[in-house]
Amino acid sequence: MRYDVCLQVVAALSLVKHLALGCVRARAALVRDGVLAVLRALWPHALTATSGPLFHELLGCLNNLLPGCAEARARVATEGGSVPAGGAAEGAPGTLLCSLVACIFGVSCDTYATDPYD
Repeated sequence: MRYDVCLQVVAALSLVKHLALGCVRARAALVRDGVLAVLRALWPHALTATSGPLFHELLGCLNNLLPGCAEARARVATEGGSVPAGGAAEGAPGTLLCSLVACIFGVSCDTYATDPYD
């Protein structure tokens, strides 16, 4: 991502982060209007510099969107996932939840999605 574009995205994420802070109606509107899909699309770019401002603002948005918004939590766990037939959608590869867990624990989404007890 070009530096000037990245700065604009970081500024926009900062605005979203502050809009979602402490306002249930704003959180619901942001989620309804697709902000989580935008965050999921930005995730690969944010991972290129996990100490950078894009990663920081993206996590800040999630931090302010998820508390008190069940729809946001459900979408983070299920949207964008590739679910095998009969499999659970929550945390499936492709979801933002799977990507977050993989980033935190240093495993791939495929590793995370497999049952360690099989």
